[in-house]
Formats: sequence, C-alpha cells, structure tokens
Amino acid sequence: MSQEAVEVFIGRIITDEKFRKQATKSVDQACSTIGLKVSSQELNFLQQLDFTLFGEVAMSIDGAIRRG
Repeated sequence: MSQEAVEVFIGRIITDEKFRKQATKSVDQACSTIGLKVSSQELNFLQQLDFTLFGEVAMSIDGAIRRG
C-alpha cells in the first residue's frame, strides 16, 4: 500500500460512516470497494486498527466534511 493509499483509507475511515462500518466487518472488502489494492501484510495491519477510535475522531470534526 502506498502512502497515498494509506491516506485515502484513513481519510475515508474518518469521514465516511458507511465505509467505516464496512471496514469494521471486512477491511479487504472495504478496500476493494474503493479500489485500494493491499498486500496481505498491509491487510493484516489494517485489520488491527480500532475503528471505534476513528468514529470518535469523526464525531469531533464538522459535519460538513463527513458523510452520513
């Protein structure tokens, strides 16, 4: 995963509630949905993230830049 892909993934996790829920269920499927290609090592790393923390961050940013 390139730095750009990491930034896209994390940005979507923070700003897109639907994507965050999808990633909570399946990181691989969530990445595929938005066209991100990840290696098995990167997938393992992403699966270790605590997505509830990203939800808390999302609630602290202006609703105008979040997807519902």
